[in-house]
Amino acid sequence: MTGFLQNLKKRWSIETNIQLLIIIIVFALTGSSSVYVSEKITMGIGQFGWFNDFWLTIIKWVFIVTPVYVVLLVVIGTLLGQRAFFVAFAKKMLKGIGRVFGMK
Repeated sequence: MTGFLQNLKKRWSIETNIQLLIIIIVFALTGSSSVYVSEKITMGIGQFGWFNDFWLTIIKWVFIVTPVYVVLLVVIGTLLGQRAFFVAFAKKMLKGIGRVFGMK
């Protein structure tokens, strides 16, 4: 297990185990929070009957959950003192998503 954690620290350019712990906590909090917040948003939108189809549900996840996740990632990361790491992580994540959709 220590080898795995050391690899994460090296890959993410993290110096201390406390930083690693905080980053893992931020990912856990963000994942749970983004689904909760996104469900609240789509429940409001769903009153219009827009998300009854399977494909519309997929679109919901791409265009609602992903942006909510990125915003919460930066906000929660900032609150826990890891703003620089999570801003860089969010940029990298959005760049990867842009490539999927053929954007540069």
